[in-house]
Amino acid sequence: MTGRFADGPIATLSFWLNFIGVNVTFWPLFIIGKEGMPRRYWNYEMFSDFRVMGYSFEQYQTLATYGSWIIALGMVLQTINFIYAAIAGKPASLNPWNSQSLEWTHTESPPGPGNFGDTDVVLDENWSPYNYNKG
Repeated sequence: MTGRFADGPIATLSFWLNFIGVNVTFWPLFIIGKEGMPRRYWNYEMFSDFRVMGYSFEQYQTLATYGSWIIALGMVLQTINFIYAAIAGKPASLNPWNSQSLEWTHTESPPGPGNFGDTDVVLDENWSPYNYNKG
């Protein structure tokens, strides 16, 4: 999109924060929903005697809130990484993955308007987009 690489370790950290945050947010909600937690209540005092594995519904809701903060942290980190990569990231080469497909061998990165300057013709009869030995 920008012709630049994002920072790999930060992108990996962002992925794991989002993955963990989604699971910490939604699994407790699935569990208490399965146990009969009604939706859209502003006060859970009437359910204080309900227990799921020894914990009240409110404790599961609190855990889900912590998970949503983890998701927010992962998204902020991902956005910062994207902006940094677009401005000052390492420039990508024309074919950074050494792919043999037409998109990577016959156009520049990032592509200009219209993608290709003219109609491309495959001349090699043994051509395959999965043949990485040629690159």
